[in-house]
Amino acid sequence: MEESESTAVRYTKHQFESSTGLKIARYVWNCEEILGVNRIGAVFLVHGFRAHARFNFLRCIAPDQYEVYENSIIQKLNAQGFSVYAHDHIGHGESEGQRAYVDSFDALVVSTLEAISDVKICHQLDESLPLFIIGHSLGGSVAIAACMRSPHLFQGAIFSSPAVEPPSNMLGWKGVFLAQISGILSWLVPELEVLSLPPNALFPELHEMFKNDPLNSNVGLRARVGHEFLRLYKFISDNASELKTSFLITDGEDDGLVNPAGIVRFYEAADVKDKSVQIVPNMWHNLLIEPGADQVIDSYVEWIVKRREVCLSNSDADGEAEADHEN
Repeated sequence: MEESESTAVRYTKHQFESSTGLKIARYVWNCEEILGVNRIGAVFLVHGFRAHARFNFLRCIAPDQYEVYENSIIQKLNAQGFSVYAHDHIGHGESEGQRAYVDSFDALVVSTLEAISDVKICHQLDESLPLFIIGHSLGGSVAIAACMRSPHLFQGAIFSSPAVEPPSNMLGWKGVFLAQISGILSWLVPELEVLSLPPNALFPELHEMFKNDPLNSNVGLRARVGHEFLRLYKFISDNASELKTSFLITDGEDDGLVNPAGIVRFYEAADVKDKSVQIVPNMWHNLLIEPGADQVIDSYVEWIVKRREVCLSNSDADGEAEADHEN
């Protein structure tokens, strides 16, 4: 276990061994230790492709202020009484594994659920404590799959710019062609970089910060990873009606990595009573760190606080019903 002052606040770093045999780094921002606020809930964060948890969920202030706790979604959740937990995916951040590479998307989903299990054991999260999940980009896709696999684990979920279907333009003619032969390439040359991903053209200063963070991976899309992305899109699209977790799904109107229209289609297909969708104007893909992030963060925190109140109301109602039955 390590502690760090790098974000002007003491977060705690832990490590556990996943079922893949790789060691996974995870992080804790304990609201009681940091702000002296009683814990009323927990939130688990799932980061995106090629990035790491602290880059996606702490603030980045151009040109060179990284991992800023103040006014981040982590700080605002802490202030409301939610302890926040996160991990770095296999092959990302401070976790082991080849950079930006994974054999299957199933390994990402399983290791995420294993990280949550490790958190619940190590930090004494009992079943009565409301647990929420927030996933960004690929992390949003992983969070969707995690909710489908463990429908009773989370009291609510926020999917921020998740990849739920291929990009509308397939990232150009090369992407269209590669998609047709992705299975062959994945088998023959799984680690080969086959496609570059588009930069953040709307906010290029954030793209420079991404490139300059040594824990981010400045590599292209590898053949196996691209094939697994296509499998993931199909799994999510085919099973949208199986999702049962209350959710908020969002994207930037100008997103060049994820198709906002696909976000709306997923929202419409999901068979969930408590669901909301937001397509945010004048934003790209990284909604929690781009200009305009304050409003997005506030909407996420407000959504979680309200769902936590619903959990309490339902718990009180169940308790009253049980008491009436006993009488």
